[in-house]
Amino acid sequence: MYTIRQEELFSLQELMEMAPENKYSIVFKTLDLLPALRVLNKRTHRGRPEELNYAAMVYAMLIGTIERIPTTKDLLKRLRTNEEFRRTCRFRGSDAIPSEASFSRLYTKLADSGVLWELQRQVISLAAAAGFVSPSFISFDSTHVEAEERQPRKEQEVESKAESNEQPVLEMEHSPSTSAKRLEDPRKKYKRGAPTKAEAERRRLEREAWEASLPLFERKLEDMLPYTFEQLKPLIPIHPSTSSKKGSNGKLMWWHGYKLHILADSKGHYILSALFSSAHVNDGRLAIPLLKKFQTDFPDWKVKHALADAGYDVMAVYKQVRSLGAWPLIDYNERAKKPPEGLNENFHPVCQEGHSYVYDSFDAKNKSLKFTRPQECKACPLEKSGRCQRVYKIKVEKDLRRFTVPARGSKSYKKIYKKRTTVERIFAYLKGYYGLGASRKRGKRAEVDAALSVLSYTLCQYAVDCMRQKQQKQAA
Repeated sequence: MYTIRQEELFSLQELMEMAPENKYSIVFKTLDLLPALRVLNKRTHRGRPEELNYAAMVYAMLIGTIERIPTTKDLLKRLRTNEEFRRTCRFRGSDAIPSEASFSRLYTKLADSGVLWELQRQVISLAAAAGFVSPSFISFDSTHVEAEERQPRKEQEVESKAESNEQPVLEMEHSPSTSAKRLEDPRKKYKRGAPTKAEAERRRLEREAWEASLPLFERKLEDMLPYTFEQLKPLIPIHPSTSSKKGSNGKLMWWHGYKLHILADSKGHYILSALFSSAHVNDGRLAIPLLKKFQTDFPDWKVKHALADAGYDVMAVYKQVRSLGAWPLIDYNERAKKPPEGLNENFHPVCQEGHSYVYDSFDAKNKSLKFTRPQECKACPLEKSGRCQRVYKIKVEKDLRRFTVPARGSKSYKKIYKKRTTVERIFAYLKGYYGLGASRKRGKRAEVDAALSVLSYTLCQYAVDCMRQKQQKQAA
């Protein structure tokens, strides 16, 4: 559970206290369901006429998410027994109440088409046009989504069978052709001791062939950088799996289910991009397609800083953030006990007396950090001999992990990095108000539940911002 105590993200109290008809007319005012209806409705006039009101069914699913109705069965019970709720969901008097099987088929259509993520992108574009989105500072993170109908043994059997079969390997036009059959890890059969030159060369060729036969999501993270989001999206696993992470209390938490990865606007509190995956997928591995998706959806947006925790401290993630034109501010994951010689724990230069230099500014032209001499070195005896420098300049591109803009440990770095808590608060709202904590569906159908939570949150956020803007204009 999240223990962050800050001001409310937005005033849900005013929105929730409204009458249902007024509340949802404001929330759904800007929602254009035409892309969804093009996918859901029949494409021809032949055959049996369509009797289902798909638009009302989608509205009912969104309202059920906002009203915290957990299951389709409870939603249908509310539709059958409450005429006001049925009218709020925009069912006409002549419309029959859909069955549970009809909602199940609708889930399948929404899962196969991915149209809910397209609706999310449209709402974000409207919020950006109204001036509510400011993508100068973005932050990304992931949270766990439990699978309520879980059968870990059967899931493990399915995973082991899938791994034993032939798995497709993504190939690029300029890359050498690789076999689609997964090879056995050759490192298991190597004997102890130093090999000869001929044996070392043979082992190197075997390892390269084995790595080339692996699926893309099992290779090194750097291998994912040349691919586009359209190529990476079909390879993201979405089956329920078991994973663990360390909670805020320091204890290890295990869960069976999925992960939701989001990229949020740290100022406007909007979810700009989101991906759904299995629980076992590493956060840093999904950060690359998440950033590529954001770049694909909003290619003209300029980002200044991208914020993340130590789970994303991988060089491939730094390179992907730099491809957006942004500077990564990612908490450093200490893999070595001691910092390099001549640098302190924040990678500031250290003088011969052991005093750390102070971060001064960033030279955008030369892309270098400027450090000035500390106060302790004003009366340094080494200054006259020229062995104590007044100014140090370090190129950021020398090591993106160690040298950030602004420099690690500085006041400006800490001030900007505090904005990363936005994504934590969004997760708290998604789980507290929009039912993201668990899903009764499996695979792609569970992704529909996550998409409904994200879309409902975005619609409510946009509705409240529009109300505030209208009130400010009236007061002015």
